[in-house]
Amino acid sequence: MAAIQAIAAAPAWVTEGIHVGWTDPLCERAEVIVWLDQVQARLALYRIVRRFFMNGLRGLRRQPGVSLGRRLRGYVRHVGELAASMREVRDFHAGRATEADGDGGSRAATVAQLEPFAVKVVHCRTAQDVQRFLSTLQ
Repeated sequence: MAAIQAIAAAPAWVTEGIHVGWTDPLCERAEVIVWLDQVQARLALYRIVRRFFMNGLRGLRRQPGVSLGRRLRGYVRHVGELAASMREVRDFHAGRATEADGDGGSRAATVAQLEPFAVKVVHCRTAQDVQRFLSTLQ
């Protein structure tokens, strides 16, 4: 927490993070809080699954001599990791995840954390929102 206080005390800084449990000192000192909330659950899940399969295909090309049995064992292990990632995304967006789960909590927790700072929050839900905000900085 001392590091957070040191950052907040600095004359200028930028920080990012999904973990909302420790951000109050930063939110209090921030001139503006930009919430990039563009990726909805369906798109996040699509990207995770696509990345999983693309990485698997790259692995096949890189290791042509590796036995099929070793590959399949690796894929089975990674499918479990894929399923866990998909559950985390689903729980985050559905409001079921918590800080205790080891992730950033839930989208609902982010809403609650930012509510006291609403006058400072720029909530970007689309790429156009981001562009609109960036144009105000120039």
